[in-house]
Amino acid sequence: MKGIKNQDPQEADQILRLPNSFYDKGLKDGERRATLRIAKRMLEKNQDLAFIIECTGLTEEELKKLKENEGR
Repeated sequence: MKGIKNQDPQEADQILRLPNSFYDKGLKDGERRATLRIAKRMLEKNQDLAFIIECTGLTEEELKKLKENEGR
């Protein structure tokens, strides 16, 4: 931290943001995986596609890909 304080304020700000950006990316990736798992379960229960789209925010194309990968 001492070294960062001696940096240009803009550079120091960028350096301090890096850990948070990696943390945020990890959260987003985890949320995406959870959403896909939920959508997959909903597809397995033969829920209406429009309902799944409304609940998960996924697109019809994403659901089609998920359904295609289900058989693999």
